[in-house]
Amino acid sequence: MRTGFVKSPQGNYTLEADGFYISYRPPTPKEDDPVLAHPISLAMRVLMGVDGHNDEAGETAFCVRASFPTMINPYFVLNGDFRKDYEGLIAAGGKAKECWEFWLSQSEHNSIYSNNENPWETQAC
Repeated sequence: MRTGFVKSPQGNYTLEADGFYISYRPPTPKEDDPVLAHPISLAMRVLMGVDGHNDEAGETAFCVRASFPTMINPYFVLNGDFRKDYEGLIAAGGKAKECWEFWLSQSEHNSIYSNNENPWETQAC
């Protein structure tokens, strides 16, 4: 297992761990994001009163690798930069369950892109 976050060619930062990984997406100005800048996307966000991306601090995702190749990996996304928190948990021996519990404790930062089901109850891991 490598240590520390590594920047991908796409600009995300990832930290690999046993059975899961943490991914950080830095802030993207709306005018530079073709999806967010699309007129339909802008209108939907205004109508719904939500902004799926936290453009000021990015997003940090805790991603569990599914037990079976045909299953979808659950993602637990927080609005903001939580790399130090997750890195500290992993460095202290934290496993996927501890990272998921940390995600639960940060519910005020939960992203609309999160999978809100307990992966241990749905047998995704």
